[in-house]
Amino acid sequence: MRKSSAPSSLHGPCRTDGPGIDNQHVNKLPVKRKGFACPAKVAKPCLTGSESTGELAAVQQGLDQTSQPQQYFTVLFAKASNKQRKNKSFQDGVLTVSADNACNLHNSEGKIVTKGKVKGAYNAPEGSEIPLGTYTLEVEDTLSEEAFRSGLVVDPYLSKHLREHQREGIQFLYDCVMAIKAPAQHGAILADEMGLGKTLQVIALLWTLLRQGPQGRPIVRKAVVAAPASLVKNWQAEVKKWLGNERLPCIALQPGPEAAAEVTSFRHGTLHRLLIVSFETLRKHASELAGSFDLLVCDEGHRLKASGGSKTIDALLSLQCRRRILLTGTPMQNNLDEFFAMVSFVNPGALGTLSTFHRVFGAAIAAARDRAATEEQKAVGEARSQELAARVASFVLRRTAQINSKYLPPLSSYVVFCKPTALQVQLYSAVLETPEVKGLLSSASATTPTVLPVISQLRKLCNSPALLQQSSEQEGLDHLFPADFDPGSTESSGKMRCLMSLVMATVEVGERLVVCSSSTQCLSLIDALCKAIEIQTVRIDGSVEASKRQDIVNSFNNYNVGKVFLLSTRAGGAGLNLVGASRLVLVDSDWNPAVDLQALGRIWRDGQTKPCVTYRLLCTGTIEEKIYQRQLAKQELAVSVASCSSAGAKGQPKAAKFTREELRQLFTLRLDTLCDTADLLSDADDSWKVSWLAITLNPVHF
Repeated sequence: MRKSSAPSSLHGPCRTDGPGIDNQHVNKLPVKRKGFACPAKVAKPCLTGSESTGELAAVQQGLDQTSQPQQYFTVLFAKASNKQRKNKSFQDGVLTVSADNACNLHNSEGKIVTKGKVKGAYNAPEGSEIPLGTYTLEVEDTLSEEAFRSGLVVDPYLSKHLREHQREGIQFLYDCVMAIKAPAQHGAILADEMGLGKTLQVIALLWTLLRQGPQGRPIVRKAVVAAPASLVKNWQAEVKKWLGNERLPCIALQPGPEAAAEVTSFRHGTLHRLLIVSFETLRKHASELAGSFDLLVCDEGHRLKASGGSKTIDALLSLQCRRRILLTGTPMQNNLDEFFAMVSFVNPGALGTLSTFHRVFGAAIAAARDRAATEEQKAVGEARSQELAARVASFVLRRTAQINSKYLPPLSSYVVFCKPTALQVQLYSAVLETPEVKGLLSSASATTPTVLPVISQLRKLCNSPALLQQSSEQEGLDHLFPADFDPGSTESSGKMRCLMSLVMATVEVGERLVVCSSSTQCLSLIDALCKAIEIQTVRIDGSVEASKRQDIVNSFNNYNVGKVFLLSTRAGGAGLNLVGASRLVLVDSDWNPAVDLQALGRIWRDGQTKPCVTYRLLCTGTIEEKIYQRQLAKQELAVSVASCSSAGAKGQPKAAKFTREELRQLFTLRLDTLCDTADLLSDADDSWKVSWLAITLNPVHF
């Protein structure tokens, strides 16, 4: 197998191997290759008028050649020999060719290996063979002058798989970690929405930086990827998928007695230059790893959102690595403080202190989002939002999943409002009449711990009365359950009726689906309902060891194990690729919109070959609609920063305390409407109306 090494900086000292050969030519030239229109950088000579016709012709011929831009090609090269191709030891390189077919071959360190003239080299097509000096070259692809000059040349082994937005992302990350955009900043946040290939972009960047650098030496000696425990094996599988077993051997560190020895091997050894580790395991070995690597990548970087710091953030900072990259599909989940925390981690001081950030940005943007905001407050908030976006634009990159519409099958998304059954209404009303709820409503404000038990009761009821009956929270409500109540039936829950209809319709047409819930109790109920009609399920929740989760995913995707994949949004909603399914149902919504967005993004990803449909189920008129309405407000806050606009923002981020009015809104059951959310948004501006109608009024297809 050939040796593969990505070309690096192309400005190193020159040396030649063998004399230039002018009479060589490109073998088997097919169709003429399209060149890159790089601007010419050759000064034209001044003609005095005394030159002869022959001299003028000679000068003009020279101008015709020098005014054409150079061509740049990524190539494989090996010593010329009579050996079969499979027995040759190929290396990666870059070939520069001028218009007169003068060639320079650069190796992976940027040094010139050999040069000479080869007839037809300027228009060499992909796959052609070029003899140059004592070497044989195989043309892989063209390269832009910008990429050549930047010193960033991604290995053709990877680059042939990259889409345009991924190439741009790699260049962006490279510029950030190399402090090209800002001398004092070496960090970046890649905040692309789910499914755009953040992992591949980072793998390509890692491989490039481990192989090359501006001075002909690799920029990065070793690197560490920190990720949630459930994604460690996934990262290992992705590295193997894109680079094979030999190019970049890595250690996927697992907790246990052998972890310390593997950390020591990584720190002092030379075989493994990439360590993949969970945040929890990394904290235990931070002191040993400190100072042993040059690039830190944190997947699901929104975990580092505590503006006041955390043990995980402290451990990561103690690693003494200034080049830091955060990956997140949801850069802002609840409020601007979380965004501040992530920015401060990758580029300390970029937004000043937290108090200054609050004074300059936070207060103004929050005031502009209030329903009672004046025109002046809205204008100030808009200006501060734009200023914040401009401040972070040099190191925060976010592209939407719409890019994938060019590469993936169609995606349809629906919000399905499920009418509660008579039993659900009766039980829900009874909970709202309990002394606990009345006491909360009579207080000026209530802290989250005092409210959560009631919220838990109501959310269980929205999914199914069976979940409430099985818990201790149903005390005082026993008399409301009918004597013949069957927890294994869907008849008591409007949402379970809808869900099982979707499940059966999906299976009948030969498709498979993912069912997501934040409640393991709810997943168990759905599991029992599926088994009752002989539909096979597989499951990942918090009880499944992180080391076993990728194997379950592989069996579902590759071997058709299971018709329904039951997924806990908390344990497995992030990072997993479930393209074996083409349908996804989100049974219940989270207060944090990022959790739901992560779950909804599991099936519409690279590798998906079928049209996809996602469904979000909401119990009409209940607390679930209020949770969803808060999600919409939080998502508008994230958009206002990412898109430099706070226009159209409604509501405020979730507070640490609930006001009396907020509690009244939460603890209300509306039976006079088909959809409380539609009623609320009917008074909003046109942009909200259009997006809402597009979601709710389309017919639901199985």
